[in-house]
Amino acid sequence: MHACRARAARHRLLGLLPGAVQSNIAEAGKTRPAALADTGYAESDKRRQQGGNFFHLFRTKEEVGQRCCRGSSTTSFYIMTHSEFRQGVEDRAQALCAAVPDLPENEEYKRTFSLLFRNPIHAAETARQRKGKT
Repeated sequence: MHACRARAARHRLLGLLPGAVQSNIAEAGKTRPAALADTGYAESDKRRQQGGNFFHLFRTKEEVGQRCCRGSSTTSFYIMTHSEFRQGVEDRAQALCAAVPDLPENEEYKRTFSLLFRNPIHAAETARQRKGKT
């Protein structure tokens, strides 16, 4: 695990996007300060307790840790733990694209603020990810 930390320290990771991970978060209400008893956490605790036992569907902390190590060793920009996210990510990306207005572009504005509109790091990450899957 120390080797993983060392690799992660050398590389900039944008984000870990975890799905459900086996943990003791469902027990958080037992140690929550009384001052937070009436916050949204209490409602989340109730829903979790009423939801049934889905623990077997969750990734283990070791699986998530291994995914993080693989991502840090390949300098991944994003690390996602569950392939089940794919359709939702694609849907959100398509919704964003559909929201872009069909208006004439102002070339001076586009040049002046080019990094707001297109950061080359995203295209590079896409190419790197696709190359790794072939």
